[in-house]
Amino acid sequence: MGLGYPCRTADRNRHRPSQRTHRGHHAHPVVHRDFGNGVLLGGRGHLRQRNHRPSLTEGQGTDTTLVALFAGDYGFFRSQLVWLIVIGLAAWIFLHRHRRGNHIFAVGGNQAAAKAISINPVFVKLMSFAIFGLLVGFTSILIAVQTTSVQPGTTNDFTLMAVAAAVVGGCSLNGGRGSVIGMVIGAALIQVVQNGLILAQAPGFYIQLFVGIIIVVAAIFNKLMEGKAS
Repeated sequence: MGLGYPCRTADRNRHRPSQRTHRGHHAHPVVHRDFGNGVLLGGRGHLRQRNHRPSLTEGQGTDTTLVALFAGDYGFFRSQLVWLIVIGLAAWIFLHRHRRGNHIFAVGGNQAAAKAISINPVFVKLMSFAIFGLLVGFTSILIAVQTTSVQPGTTNDFTLMAVAAAVVGGCSLNGGRGSVIGMVIGAALIQVVQNGLILAQAPGFYIQLFVGIIIVVAAIFNKLMEGKAS
């Protein structure tokens, strides 16, 4: 009878899934889910749109106030530059001077350590995705007003461009490190090279090839710098 209890316990533990194995199968589930949802929603948009290309000015005149506010040309600068400065400044203040921004860096760097100092990782992630959705919506307005029409496949490459800008700007793919100024500089560098390839009449896949190479190179460089810092 004394040997029966350990045997039954061992039998139950043998059929119980290992906690370490369970966690290993769910590494970065949010990233996989978001990319999958993006592809799914893009395909749904193509299916609903079919051969009809909606226009913002269809059936009515152009809204000059909307154009002046989001896509106005004022000679030396455009209104998009003003929005870049305003949103960039607000993001810098939030990330580097506000406690919620510090919470984002803390959760991205070490979730367990952040939770140990009374930071709620779930709330921080929800807040981050809410801000991300707000900025994506605002960017959609800028693109729609500038082009006066919307198509589901227009921004297919924007996800890759955003990752490249962040990595070139010094953001760590492991989280916990990065700056708003670096991301702005990274985005500017990528756009300059992309415009140069377009002016040189390079094939379209050259741009994607360049972006892919620059992501790999920047990620390796950031990893080496992190290793030296540690």
